[in-house]
Amino acid sequence: MGSLVMETQSWGGFSDDLRRASELFGAMDETNLRILLMLSASPLSTRELARRLGTAESHVSERIKRFANEGLVRSEGWVRLNGRNLKLYSATLRSIRVDFKPESFMLTLQREGAAKDTNIFLAPYMRYDPPKLRYKVVGRRAERVVIGGSRGAVVVWGVVGIGKTSLVASWAAGLRKNGTMVFWHTLRPGDSFTSVCTKLTQLFPEHKRSEVLEAMARCVEEGRFDGLIDEVIRSLGGFKGAIVFDDYHVCSG
Repeated sequence: MGSLVMETQSWGGFSDDLRRASELFGAMDETNLRILLMLSASPLSTRELARRLGTAESHVSERIKRFANEGLVRSEGWVRLNGRNLKLYSATLRSIRVDFKPESFMLTLQREGAAKDTNIFLAPYMRYDPPKLRYKVVGRRAERVVIGGSRGAVVVWGVVGIGKTSLVASWAAGLRKNGTMVFWHTLRPGDSFTSVCTKLTQLFPEHKRSEVLEAMARCVEEGRFDGLIDEVIRSLGGFKGAIVFDDYHVCSG
């Protein structure tokens, strides 16, 4: 296994829509669905929800706060029950529809009282966050100096399990902490050249993204890819940050 690290130049203005959509979709676990189901039947307090779920009220409060931020629940005000002041909540969400598309989903939310549905595009494959570290990486100072001091491509290689991905992820975490953009993609056997290039186009200015996507569509239709990779590289000329390809050994041809 290995990682290919490329550092180049940058612009800002990236949208958090994909991240928000993926997080919202990932939040639909069994407990959250049960909460929404109960709140759609009648207004309830976090205390009552916790009692019915058999869990701590603090856990329910965290989930309700997240739902409120997403506009999925609303406050119905305070009431006094059994000598206590309790805030009641109800669900505004009436339905969720998921449409499957190539490399993505479209999530449609229907809310009570909303003039129109909310459409959110979900593309888990298109996310480019570095992997989260489960433990602190120690040592490897010489390797960190080489990676951090390079302004070109760096290949990190070694035997399986030596910690290559963790090393680069730790370095990437430091960059992001300082506000530097990091694009991370772990290559998979099922990846195609066009799918990886499509993911990279998220780093392009909007007008250039459309041009490259149209060029890719023509290449696929005509079965030729000469010059496409050069166009992708040229289009990254305004990007400042780091691009990481993990497990590059799966590439072939």
